[in-house]
Amino acid sequence: YYALVNINISLSLSSILGYLSGLVCSYHLGRVWVFGHIFKVTPKKVMLFISVYTLGSIWMIGTINILVVNFGFDFKLAWLFGAGIAIVNNFLGSKFFVFKFKGG
Repeated sequence: YYALVNINISLSLSSILGYLSGLVCSYHLGRVWVFGHIFKVTPKKVMLFISVYTLGSIWMIGTINILVVNFGFDFKLAWLFGAGIAIVNNFLGSKFFVFKFKGG
């Protein structure tokens, strides 16, 4: 993201490309390292991963909006709470739905 903004690519496009590259890295690292087993790439796993991370982003955006609008939180503090919820959602969703290990 930062490198793209510095070479005069729009903020929105830089954000989208940065987020997408983060998703690719998260999927790959979850698939081969985080959960201690190498999982095959399948369309089902990719769709489940996208669903889990989409839900995480919805939780994050919702949390930020509720804390800022309804409770007057500072945006940065609300962002930390929202990010924390998204991180927990993404980890647990990846562990129990996307990359669940079947076998011994």
